[in-house]
Amino acid sequence: ERPRLCLFLLDTYVAFVIVMVGNYLFPIYVDRVLAASSDVFGQGEVVFALGAMCAALLIPRLATHHGADRTIVVTMGLFLVGLTMLGLFAATPLYFAALLLLGFGNAGSRVARSAVVLTLVPVNVMGRVQMFFSAFDRLLRTILTFGATLIVARHSASLGFAGLAAILLIAFVSMLASRSSIRAAAPEARSNLA
Repeated sequence: ERPRLCLFLLDTYVAFVIVMVGNYLFPIYVDRVLAASSDVFGQGEVVFALGAMCAALLIPRLATHHGADRTIVVTMGLFLVGLTMLGLFAATPLYFAALLLLGFGNAGSRVARSAVVLTLVPVNVMGRVQMFFSAFDRLLRTILTFGATLIVARHSASLGFAGLAAILLIAFVSMLASRSSIRAAAPEARSNLA
């Protein structure tokens, strides 16, 4: 019924899917690219969680003051920066900085996206919408994991992250282009997003 809103929500799902694919790439990246111990991997998981906890504390305020759609743009932008760092640089401090951004960006965009869905999707179709997004998640996750496996086998985890960053950049641009669907929502729904 509302294809631009559907596209916006699908684009915002890509960061979450990339985190799932990243769960395959992170240990390989630490071992082969950073040539670091499992301690670095474990510390990275803690840093990612800290980023997510910061998002849990800050995102409700940001969404209240600036709107959920703007919050999604900012958090996905931060996620894209973190992912790009993993593709371009091979240094442990930058790995930690990237994971902080990934944790914040993923959690933040998920919380803000949930606010958009709960506000703009009618209750009578909520189950069908969630099933559609779940199917999209599984399909995209399978395709990207397969692609990442091929890239790591032939090249490196850095190139895998660079490829994921390119995919997220496409989703980010598409999200920006379809963002007007949020602005076109009914006035009462828009006021609930702010």
